[in-house]
Amino acid sequence: MKIALVKQDLYDDLYVCPNRTPVDEMFLSTLMRTGPLGLFDKEIDADYFIIKEQPERECRSYQKSCRLSKQLKYELQNLPANEIKADSFRFKKPLSTHCHSEYSKNPEDINWKKYDVVISINVAIPTRIVKQYPETLWCYMYGEANSETPYPKYGYDVLITQDIMGTVAPSLGKVDFPYTFLGPKTLENVALKLFGKNKKKSGVFAEINNTTERPVTKVPCLDFVKKLGHEVILHDQGIKDNLEHLYKAKYFVKVQGRVIRGNSVIEAISAGTLVLMNPKDLMHAQILPKECWIHNQKEAAALIKQLDADDKLYKKLLEKERELVQRYVVDAPLENLKACLEYKRAGQTVPKPTLRHRIKLFLELLS
Repeated sequence: MKIALVKQDLYDDLYVCPNRTPVDEMFLSTLMRTGPLGLFDKEIDADYFIIKEQPERECRSYQKSCRLSKQLKYELQNLPANEIKADSFRFKKPLSTHCHSEYSKNPEDINWKKYDVVISINVAIPTRIVKQYPETLWCYMYGEANSETPYPKYGYDVLITQDIMGTVAPSLGKVDFPYTFLGPKTLENVALKLFGKNKKKSGVFAEINNTTERPVTKVPCLDFVKKLGHEVILHDQGIKDNLEHLYKAKYFVKVQGRVIRGNSVIEAISAGTLVLMNPKDLMHAQILPKECWIHNQKEAAALIKQLDADDKLYKKLLEKERELVQRYVVDAPLENLKACLEYKRAGQTVPKPTLRHRIKLFLELLS
């Protein structure tokens, strides 16, 4: 499949760069998160476009999940990423010295016929363009993992859930595909280019939600690892510094805090760092082998001590985690897209909404 990823020029995350930028440079250009960087690994080799904001109603549907201030919207479209001053960016440290307007394109200027699949962050491509390319599978996801309906709208074929259940979609409609689409070594390969080979991993990286403090300056719940001879390594708001911390750490640990979707867990495994955490705190716990489950500080300390004394076991568990990322984060989501592309080209259409959701859609039109 030939895939294109697109985002609007007012979206406050992901890459500020042109198409065909090397993966490590794309990573450094992001406004905030790593995102679906694995789409640009050589095995998949997707294209990437920033789309100018379009006037159609559907292209403003992002407002249902994320309302941008006028200041932020203006700065995103017109200022270099590292000069954005809006309040919502006060803890963020984008590195790019470029702005969206340098690379943004009108959707009419791209030959969508060459793509089997187009994945849009929010609804970047208006319906009038979508309808012109009936052989292309049109997908969209909301940046905040929040949708107002369980059915795709606006002429699109697929609404992406950002889940990773490992199941293949039985039809067009709602489909699992992660926001943090990373291969088991995507971030490790980026880190190798940026920092060189890591000869000896050491320290415990504290998953950011062990604490509510932003930016993170201390994580008292992990002080116990110092007795094991490990440094507590803190999350950094800067994407480059944070990857360096994650890449050098031997363990990634979460012992308290809110339930997480798992983006940070995927990143850690992709960077080659072993994840230890309570499966009840992970929405998609299937990406962690049971041998890596810990339920409290005592269990975490015992497992770290055991793994420090058994390097073969450490490597075996890291390989297991990478195999699970390959299965759930890469292979199954791509199979989903492949299946949906076949459904569409065989003449299948998007399932019709139930009466309850038709009423909901009607009320939305009135609002």
